[in-house]
Amino acid sequence: MNGPQAELLARAGEALEAARRDARAGAARFATSRAYFACFYAAQAALLGRDLSFSRHSAVIAAFGKEFAKTGILPARFHAVLREQFDDRNASDYGSGQGPSMENAGRSIAAAGEFVAAVEKFLKEGGK
Repeated sequence: MNGPQAELLARAGEALEAARRDARAGAARFATSRAYFACFYAAQAALLGRDLSFSRHSAVIAAFGKEFAKTGILPARFHAVLREQFDDRNASDYGSGQGPSMENAGRSIAAAGEFVAAVEKFLKEGGK
């Protein structure tokens, strides 16, 4: 794992902790958004190992699916998690209405924790 990857994983950890703090404070919208960003930073870290970097969220999501899920390097469910987190984040940040429930925010945080842990393990074991 190189320096930029480690930095992105650190950001992922910070976002995950922020999601947990927001959930404890009852802020489901913010917790859901931060859970997505934890996954997003971890996905960026994984892609850097392939010398891939993108500015658009949709490009990161698509490339993660192509490079890691479709090849079986990481379980395909993690690509689904990333896509779902993106959709939930958009609904939380830009949608109207009540937003996600605390239960849904909790599920997002749990899924983000699994995603970040899987990418971190992959990179620490020398994955590229």
